[in-house]
Amino acid sequence: MSIQKVKFLYDYVKDINGTAKTEGKQINVYGFCCQISLETAYLEKYRHFNLAGIKCTKSWVNRGGECFNAKTPEDFGKGFVNTTGCFRKYADIDHFLNDYSRLIHSYYPVSSNNNDCVYGYFAGLHGKWATDRQYFKKLCQVAKFLGPHILGSEWQSKLTTSFNVALQRNLLEDWMIECVKSSLGIKE
Repeated sequence: MSIQKVKFLYDYVKDINGTAKTEGKQINVYGFCCQISLETAYLEKYRHFNLAGIKCTKSWVNRGGECFNAKTPEDFGKGFVNTTGCFRKYADIDHFLNDYSRLIHSYYPVSSNNNDCVYGYFAGLHGKWATDRQYFKKLCQVAKFLGPHILGSEWQSKLTTSFNVALQRNLLEDWMIECVKSSLGIKE
């Protein structure tokens, strides 16, 4: 596991966030880093700069995009099965970031509208980005694990503030609230 790679990418995306490299729009940088950490085993397992398991589509190919096949576990409602999926190829990290940002802002409005709230960002991905029914919970666990390494000594305070913002915005279902509380050790 390479926390240093994730930290390097966090710093890079933080610097270019909102520029042409992210389609001129902001993404939640910490949420992004948690997601790609989950998808790539902390940047240890990925191919062709596809850091988020983005599937190949007809529109991608029609725009000149290339694809590759890879084995992937998918949950179609009865547990995980191993299958082969077709994924997007990217030329480099900037190519990936531009497409990732475009997808977030085009198809994930809750994530797009929560570039300042990591738990709102996660809520917008849940049930849409991945077939994994535990995706939100896993993202919360990654957020807790990465916190001290990426957010520094104030990580718990920052994540608690984000949780409170998500609550104020009414973005979380009851089970999501319990996941966040459990991951942050919040007791009532």
